[in-house]
Amino acid sequence: MAKRPEMECPHCGGMFRAGRNSCPHCGADHETGWLPAEDQEAASLDLQETSLSDSEYESFLRKSDMQPRARPRSHTRRLLAEHSPLAALLLLALLLALALWRAFS
Repeated sequence: MAKRPEMECPHCGGMFRAGRNSCPHCGADHETGWLPAEDQEAASLDLQETSLSDSEYESFLRKSDMQPRARPRSHTRRLLAEHSPLAALLLLALLLALALWRAFS
């Protein structure tokens, strides 16, 4: 029985028997044009190529609220105000425990 010739996958470079409908290594096939899944979807969208300058891109990020915002300073002050009494109480309890331990040891 004659062995079928091998062919190279145009997508991943893997070798497989000629005549197969898809690559056994990456799954690319003739219908997808041997494109990876993420490129298949992009190719089917028929998008226009758009180029933005750096300033236009930064403006877009600000307008679309995609840029992380700095935490307001009032948040830090609020945290300190809320947790300072608790920290002081814990410190006082620790000092009291240390004083009692020294007194009875």
